Formats: sequence, C-alpha cells, structure tokens
Amino acid sequence: MTRTVMVPLDGSPFAEQALPAALDAARRLGASLDLVLVHRPIPAMAPFDGAAFLDPKVEDQLRVEERQYLARLSERPEVRAAGPVTTSLLEGPVASALADHARVTGASLVVMTTHGRGPVSRFWLGSVADRLLRTLEPPILLVRPGETRRELPADGLHVLIPLDGSGRSDQAVRPVEELGLPPGSVLTLLEVIEPVIPVWVPEAMPVAPEPQAVLEERRHAAMHHLHELAVRLRKSGHVVHVEAPIDVDVPGAILRVAHDLKADLIAIATRGLGGATRLLLGSVTDKVVRGAEVPVLVWRRPESG
Repeated sequence: MTRTVMVPLDGSPFAEQALPAALDAARRLGASLDLVLVHRPIPAMAPFDGAAFLDPKVEDQLRVEERQYLARLSERPEVRAAGPVTTSLLEGPVASALADHARVTGASLVVMTTHGRGPVSRFWLGSVADRLLRTLEPPILLVRPGETRRELPADGLHVLIPLDGSGRSDQAVRPVEELGLPPGSVLTLLEVIEPVIPVWVPEAMPVAPEPQAVLEERRHAAMHHLHELAVRLRKSGHVVHVEAPIDVDVPGAILRVAHDLKADLIAIATRGLGGATRLLLGSVTDKVVRGAEVPVLVWRRPESG
C-alpha cells in the first residue's frame, strides 16, 4: 500500500511552512503527498431588512479559487520533485473534515504547523491540532514556523524520544523507526524522574519529601529499562543513548535536553499505561510542543494492544 503524507493548509503562508518538513518526510518514506484545504463558508450577510442571505455564486467562486490555490502549490518544482502529489478540498468543520479525510485515505503521517508560545499557541493546540492528536492513529509532525529555520540534515537526524516509564511508552519508538531515518541517525531515549511532591493538608501529619535513595532507585530502574530498549534499537543499526535525569519540571527537562543535545526532532507519545497518563495533551506534550525549538512528532498510543 502506498504511503501518504497529508498536509493540512488554510491558504496562508503560515500553514505553508509545514511543506519543507512534509516534502522531506515524503522523500524519506517514498510516500505520496496530499495537500488538503477545508473550505470555510463565508458568513451570511444581513441587509437592512434583517434577512440574512448568501449568494451561492460567491461560494462557488471561492471554491474555484481554493482549488486553484492547491493546484499552484502542487505545481511548485520542489513539490513535484518529492513524488506523486494529490490535492483535496474538503467541506465541513475543519478538525472533523481533516480527521475523516485522514482515515479514508489511510494517511501515514500528518504534517502541519502550530503556533509558538503563549495564549495563541494554547488556543491553536487546543483546537484543530489538539482534536487531531486525540483522534488520529497516524503520527502528527508539528512544525512551529518562524523561529526555527534550519533544515533537517540529510545525513542523519538526532531524535530525542521522551518516555514515561510505562510499558506502552516504548511504542513511541515505533513511529520514529517508520520515518525512514537516514544512516547515521542518533536516538536519545529520555525518562525524566519526577520526585513525588508531598501535598500539605492543614492539621494533618507532615509528609516528608521522597527520600533521595528512593529517587536513585527509580532512576536506576529507569536506566535499566532504557538500556534494554536501546539494545533492541541498536540491533536495527541505530546509535542510541539513554538519559534519566531527576527533575520536578518534566516538560522543562525535556526541552533542556533537546536544546543541549541539539536534537533535530522530538518524538513523544501521548498516553501512559493503566491510568498513569503523565504524557497528556494539555500538560507535558502540550508544553513540549509550545516550547520546542524543533519539530515535534506526536503519536497517540491506542487504548489497548
């Protein structure tokens, strides 16, 4: 079955900044490219008598212009050079239309832009991208444009893979392996050991902080688990490093390690095991996406399996 890289667009140069990463992924995967735009109807206008109306001809003309826009993008030399290209103009609510289209076409990867830091970022990630992350099975590569200009190297990537210590967190490695990493790529497996912070309750017995010895035991267990996973990955020809720092700020630690290692990509899963959902949208993953200086590959682990 032919793989497909889906690129949601909205007609803006902002959204088009996902194209370089999408083209690179399509080349690596030997996949076709699907440029997708969701038609958003013009709000009905109310004349002086108060009766709202909408000229169907205006909507039809807008659809024509949207199809022409997609066609122009598909004819760009760099797009054509990446491989087969299709364009799709969808109807309906944006997130739902994109999710349905990804399922119907069997998209292997979705590449899209997301905002940077701050309230606007929170709104964006809490709407279209967030809904897709909660519903789609294929991974989503989120690219924050404007601040990071460097291209992903062709001769090897450094990928940081944060794990949460659950059995299923190992599955975060699978979509990375399926990206078609070039020779010489390096994977760093990271598990941040978060100390248990006691909650103070008035008139209750004081609770002591987690002993350092217990933290070191947890860190030792994490390193053992990471090394076991690293052995398997090295058999596939990857260079693999492991790190397990102790830090109360999990997303901050992930971002610091990514910066210090000069990682090209962060790959993070969004669910834990057995209710211990530490990597949840709106918390760790959300903060990593908003704060990352590099693209972030996000994958929603299935409920079972």
